[in-house]
Amino acid sequence: MAMRYFNWKLAIVLIVAAGVFGVSVYALHAWQTATKAEQALPRGLKAFEAKKWDEAAEQIGRYIARNNQDVAMLVKYADAQMKRRPMNSGNIQQAIAAYRNALRFKPNDIETAKKLTQLYLEMRVPSDAIAIATRHLEVQDDAGLRRMLGQAFWQLREFDKAVAEVQTVIDKYPGEVPAYGVMGSWAAERPEIVKRPVIAWLDDAVAKNPESAQAYITRAGYYLVQKDKDKAMADLTQAMSRDLSDAPTRLLLVEGLIVAGNLDKAREQLQAAQEIDKTDPRLWQTWAVLAFRTASLDEMFMVADEGMKATSESWDFIATATRLLIFSGRLENVEGYLARMREKDLDPPTQAYLEGLLAEKQGRLRDAVASWQRAISLSPRAPEEVYRRLASAYSRLGDTQSAINQLQIMLNKRPGEQGGAALQSEYTQARLYLTQLFAQARNWPKVQELARQLEEVAKIDPQVATEARLLGLQARTHLLAANSGQENKEQAWREIETQLAALDKATNGAPGVKLLQVQIAMTQGKFAEASSVLSELESKNPSELRLTLVRAELSAAEGQNEKARTLYLAAIAAHPQTFDPVRGLAVFLDRQDQRAECESVLKDAMARFEEPQLRRDCGLLLAELYYRWQEKEKLCQWLTDLTGQFPNDIQSRRMLLVCDQLVQDASRSQKVIDEIKILEGERGSQWRYEQARLWIRSRGDFKVNYAQIVKLLQENLLTNPEDQSSRLLLAAAYEVAGEQQLALTMYREAFSKSPNDLQVLVRLVAALHKANEFDEAQTILEKVGPQQLNNPDLQKLLVNNDFLRGDIDSASDTLQQLVDRDPNDPALALSYARVLILRKEFAKAESLLSDLKARMPDSIHVIRAQLRLHIQQGNTEKAMQICNEAVDQMRNANAYLLRADMLITLGQRGKALEDIGQAIALEPQNAENWEARARVYSSSGRIPEAISDVRQALALSPKEPRIQKLAAALFIASGKQPLLREAEVMLDKALADQSGPQEKKDPELRLYKARILILRGTGPSIEEARQLLRQVTTDYPKYADGWELMTQLELNQGEPGRALDFATRGLAHNEQHKQLLLLRAIAEKRLSPSVAALTTLPSLAKEYPDDVGILIEWADAYAQANRPEKAVELLSGKLSDFQGLAHRRCEIALAAALYTDQQREKAHELFDKLMAADPNDPTPVIALGQRLRQEKRWTEVNQLLNRWRTTNPSDAEIATSMARILAGSGDREALQMAEDQLRMILDPNPQALPTLELLGMLMQDAGRNEEAARLNRRILELDPNNVIALNNLAWMLCDKPSPSAEAINEALTLANRGLSVRPDYMDLLDTRGVVYYKGGDMVRAEADLVKCLSLFPADSAQSAAPQFHLSRVYAATNRRTQAVEHLKIALNLNRKNIQMARDHAQVGRRTHAIKVLRDALSLQEEMDQFKLGFDQQDLVGVRPAEDWTEARVLLDQLQKGR
Repeated sequence: MAMRYFNWKLAIVLIVAAGVFGVSVYALHAWQTATKAEQALPRGLKAFEAKKWDEAAEQIGRYIARNNQDVAMLVKYADAQMKRRPMNSGNIQQAIAAYRNALRFKPNDIETAKKLTQLYLEMRVPSDAIAIATRHLEVQDDAGLRRMLGQAFWQLREFDKAVAEVQTVIDKYPGEVPAYGVMGSWAAERPEIVKRPVIAWLDDAVAKNPESAQAYITRAGYYLVQKDKDKAMADLTQAMSRDLSDAPTRLLLVEGLIVAGNLDKAREQLQAAQEIDKTDPRLWQTWAVLAFRTASLDEMFMVADEGMKATSESWDFIATATRLLIFSGRLENVEGYLARMREKDLDPPTQAYLEGLLAEKQGRLRDAVASWQRAISLSPRAPEEVYRRLASAYSRLGDTQSAINQLQIMLNKRPGEQGGAALQSEYTQARLYLTQLFAQARNWPKVQELARQLEEVAKIDPQVATEARLLGLQARTHLLAANSGQENKEQAWREIETQLAALDKATNGAPGVKLLQVQIAMTQGKFAEASSVLSELESKNPSELRLTLVRAELSAAEGQNEKARTLYLAAIAAHPQTFDPVRGLAVFLDRQDQRAECESVLKDAMARFEEPQLRRDCGLLLAELYYRWQEKEKLCQWLTDLTGQFPNDIQSRRMLLVCDQLVQDASRSQKVIDEIKILEGERGSQWRYEQARLWIRSRGDFKVNYAQIVKLLQENLLTNPEDQSSRLLLAAAYEVAGEQQLALTMYREAFSKSPNDLQVLVRLVAALHKANEFDEAQTILEKVGPQQLNNPDLQKLLVNNDFLRGDIDSASDTLQQLVDRDPNDPALALSYARVLILRKEFAKAESLLSDLKARMPDSIHVIRAQLRLHIQQGNTEKAMQICNEAVDQMRNANAYLLRADMLITLGQRGKALEDIGQAIALEPQNAENWEARARVYSSSGRIPEAISDVRQALALSPKEPRIQKLAAALFIASGKQPLLREAEVMLDKALADQSGPQEKKDPELRLYKARILILRGTGPSIEEARQLLRQVTTDYPKYADGWELMTQLELNQGEPGRALDFATRGLAHNEQHKQLLLLRAIAEKRLSPSVAALTTLPSLAKEYPDDVGILIEWADAYAQANRPEKAVELLSGKLSDFQGLAHRRCEIALAAALYTDQQREKAHELFDKLMAADPNDPTPVIALGQRLRQEKRWTEVNQLLNRWRTTNPSDAEIATSMARILAGSGDREALQMAEDQLRMILDPNPQALPTLELLGMLMQDAGRNEEAARLNRRILELDPNNVIALNNLAWMLCDKPSPSAEAINEALTLANRGLSVRPDYMDLLDTRGVVYYKGGDMVRAEADLVKCLSLFPADSAQSAAPQFHLSRVYAATNRRTQAVEHLKIALNLNRKNIQMARDHAQVGRRTHAIKVLRDALSLQEEMDQFKLGFDQQDLVGVRPAEDWTEARVLLDQLQKGR
């Protein structure tokens, strides 16, 4: 049994307005400078009697500032502070100080000692509570104070002492009823320590105190938890006949009566309490519970109205009164109360929740959504009701996905929390609602999964269990109907029918069950059976709308079209304001190809509907139909109209941007993009992508906007590195700008992330051909060609190695011989025709293809070759004519896919998607169609749509490796933890399903698995990835991607030696592989810049003279080898070889080299020239800033940053990067400049997350924790799942010797939220372990810290802190041996940080070196204090603390720039 059921008198409300902190700590100074203290006292006492707590605290505070030995006034001052609203930490600390001063002057004041002890207990500071209680019990024994002493020992986990103290109270003071409740609660929590059962203690309380109402009420509470209402009511009845003069006792009685369901008796008791003291806010709070329970609108209004009058509009009751008024519909005073709460800044999360309730009541659903979102952002521990109401509002607005998201957040908020029956029921209902929403979204796999879970958790609720079984069967029905290839389909139908029949019997023929029976019969073509069941339902409910619609659907399925039409029309006439019959008729007419009438029906409905949501539903349905009908002009006009009617919709605007009219009208497109930007916000990615695409498409604006295009797309990639649409669009921009090597880099990155995506492959190979890198193209085609979707081009290219090497003549000769040998082989003839096209022998190729077309008129492969012929001749119109003819003649899925491929080749993805949509409509059970569209969506950056389609493909062909790889690539691209876990499960199963030995397992699948392990980022996962990649490179030594990933992994892990080894071994099997050559050069440069500058990089630059990136790496190697003059010479000599952006990159590198070579004047001249040429390009600004930092020229860095901000006031990101240069210096002057700059950046960009994050870390490093906490809270308002901010804030809340209970609870909430997003985030596990430790929960602390350490690589210096934290846990639980062991490990590991800092400093990473040293020294100081508690003999082998002098000297040198 939970403590709260017995600890009734101890439950003081410590903080009413949770989350409102930060009232000025200088308030006392203001009081001390006020008017004379003697004049303040009478005003303070008068305010105290009037319960004006703010004024009382202020005036009495002025008095005691001059009269600090007046014990009575000190206590009154503390009492007033505790009653102030909103409560904050400053109030509590003032109260504690006053209570302590009062006890100092009057040590025998037991009542004050009890107040202070109780306060420490509520703050979960048991050590201070023990000190106060023990000291005053030595002066005078007291039952209540000794009971509190026992509770303090229990909090400290000294259970035996706790039990002994409370047992003493019971023995010595048997009338102390709360002591029995305490023992009972402990018996429920630790029965092995408190030997007697719960009920025995409560029976003793009654037996020894038969006239105590408290005793009976306490025992009744236990019976209510046990669901024994009869015994509970018996005790509550006894309590009603006892003395109830104590107000809290009577109110507790009322609460028991409400829970027991005896509402009339509860009301009687409330009325009696009202007669005694109607000014008590607790009375009206309790009465509000009763009013909500009765759902009486009149009683709600009465309680709100009379309660506010009786309590003089108490701050403790105003929020409850406002809620009562809103629910009662009496809104006259609501706005006024809300305004007063805002003015007082009283509980902002509750304010936002109430504003949402008011907006909902007034029909302003969107305003309600905004308010409830704000409530959740202000308080992560928002009640479940807020999430439920928010989900319901989203659903009513038609945003099913957002409704689903909110319910999932609610259900995941405290997944392991145990609550009472009411809470469990609430969560079960939320799960049911979530399942129903997934059913609305037709996500049947998810419905099936959730329904299965619901059946388990809802066994105590038969109604929920029945609904869950029905939903599960509905999901199985849809999945079975969609899977045409499933074996034993008839048996599966029989199983569903059997289960449904059992459910029908159990529910006595519930309509929902019957309707599903009808649906199943219709799906199987059993129309007579479906009609019979439907008739049975109609006989009971002849006018029910949904039965009419099902009858119409059945009639249409039977071919009785006129009957179906009549039924739909009758339904519309009977229900003119309902969307379902309109949708049913529209779908019916569409299937009958009666488009005009379908359009008319929807437009008439839109004109008729009064509800905006219904009009929106109609409009979106008609837009979908226009899209499917390819009514382009109508679609454009319709979407334009919809965006006007529904101004908050982004999707309709993006759809509008692909309409031909907008594609050809740049100004109109710009207007739409500006609207998306306003809706999405400055940090949005969709408007950036659309803006860049518009400028690329508008070639006249391309040159002017080129730098901005690059910046926009790079910002998207910086925010989301998996954004393939932005990556490919950036590659296209580079191509248009003539930056071929940069385009190749982007295409290679895209291909590495989506190696099975045909369109990425085509683009990459085309770019490689353009760059004359045919060997690399051949390697790629050999690797991926066999796994493509029946692509004859790629298959034949793989056969003709000569062709892939560029030896077309040899390929042509070979193929001609093959065709002469077997002229009837169409595959050979087709391959030959392709080579002829490449040789530009167009007439010969056309003749050969014409012959093939005559022999195989419906051959898609021949048509593809014809398309290539005409494209090569530049005749795209003829190519499109052939595609259109194929579609017109065949009208099958293959023809549409063919034209889609052509359109994709021409860059017309929107039109290609239309054709693939037609293919899907014709063959919805063909997985290849879904896969094709998923690939196009993926290549367009529309990852959610791609994931949706690839799921369809997987459902149809779950074991097809090609589709599995596409799914894995998309899931990884999403970056979402649930999808990453799903991808890992799928890959493990796919590999397990592959037959044969391990070395024959698909290397690409294993590479995807390795990528997921690397993304996880823990020590064990990195090591597992290494083992997997070693296996792949052993089994497939010519698979260069495996060597690349292994090399890159080791570089990222700071192991250049190992990286060099893997790159070299990979090149032994893949000679002249450019990426491996470059990776090898980078590894050599990190090991020995001089060697790389003299050998590897010169050879690589000679092999690839057009790659400016390689040249810059070479120059950087010279600079790192302390030969900057060679870097200057190299770059100066090669500068004229490059044009465009490559030339600019070379100039920037040259300017940096000049600076390093002490040619400062020339460097500054060149930097100024570069910045003037393109003021929006941050690259030269950052490069110069880094050089200035090396010389501690902070004023110049500051000026440079001011210059950038002046030119780019809205660019927070680059400005923040520049400020980071100052922030990482360790210099006080630079740190102040950094702070000033960051605050100036935030003025025009208040939502700039990187800026807020850097300023927050700066404040935290400076020890300004209150400011740091405020900044981190702001970050979480903007990004609620920002794990870094969650971790930092959780740490700061508990980074003090004795954090409050509230701080610990909030820290746990933050840590739990972060770990729900990233379960293996080591810093958060460490933080939560420390929070548990400070909260006294050593079991959970140990579990978190052990798990945290298991995720670090072996002997990682970064694990020193969690090792120390674990040592403290062991010490606190008297496990001395383990404590010493982990302390020694921590001490020795921390020494490694000195060397790590030296390593950082030697390679120029001074900022990192300073950070490492600061953290190490801070940790060492903590450990040195902790060591004092151990015998120094136990720590043999650990260097003494004096050796850390070296570290402090190093830190001082680094901060001084040496």
